[in-house]
Amino acid sequence: MTVLITGGSGFIGKNIIAHFIEHHWDMTNISRTPVKIQGLKDQMSADISAENFIETIQRKVSPCEYIIHCAANIDFNFDNSQVSAVNCLGVHQILQLAKLWNVKSVVYISSIGVIGTPVLHPITEMHPLNPKTVYHASKLYGEYLALIANAAGLPCSILRLSSPIGPGMPQNKIVSRFVSRACENKPLTIFGTGSRKQNYVDVRDISFAIEQCITKSVCGIYNIGGDECISNLDLAKECIATLNSTSKIAYSPLDDDEEGVVWDLSIEKARSDFSYSPKYNIRRSIFDISNDYENCNH
Repeated sequence: MTVLITGGSGFIGKNIIAHFIEHHWDMTNISRTPVKIQGLKDQMSADISAENFIETIQRKVSPCEYIIHCAANIDFNFDNSQVSAVNCLGVHQILQLAKLWNVKSVVYISSIGVIGTPVLHPITEMHPLNPKTVYHASKLYGEYLALIANAAGLPCSILRLSSPIGPGMPQNKIVSRFVSRACENKPLTIFGTGSRKQNYVDVRDISFAIEQCITKSVCGIYNIGGDECISNLDLAKECIATLNSTSKIAYSPLDDDEEGVVWDLSIEKARSDFSYSPKYNIRRSIFDISNDYENCNH
């Protein structure tokens, strides 16, 4: 089976490519930055928001059976118009390409942040939508386009991810910072009281969810997260315990903007519709992230 993935040079995209190649799918990547992954069938550098994007892809890339759309401009700066260009126009053009290719289905990667601040618990796919940033507003626009395409006969599944973690994750995220500090036996700094609770999903479970969406031919919106919700304070303690670290927990004088907010994501719809079940708990992810950190720094 043939798959076109956009944004394959990103953290999530690289893992998806590796997962599908391991399971013997033919993968073609489109991203601004080329990616070096053994077994990749084809790739090209392209801007999905460019005026001639569709014409260029049709000329240079063989049609695929499925499209996984991961590419996005992740910027919360309201003054950056590229966020709308890539995340709105870009999605529109990917869906147009999918229609021209008559693909079997499209998987659109979205974010649970499209809901804004959680007000109903647990957070289901029916939670009210009130995005707080230009990035999340643009992702919600993409969701609506995918739903419109789905209603017009182009099968689309929309995956709202919680906080992705795993080996190779960006170093500026709280989990990677805690892990690296714990590996070095340095203090782990908590903002506020550490009461904010987050749901983390391992990127390898995301890849599994995408494969399930495709093979089981599901459509619609699905939350994709882990099985547990953990506070920042407990996350710090878990990193120290899992890695047998001598690190101490320190408290910053700065407040946490989301003090007390609970991201208790419900994944029951995905579990019911396509047997999604996370295989990587927070402890396993922490351990694997630490191994990746140690390998990269020694």
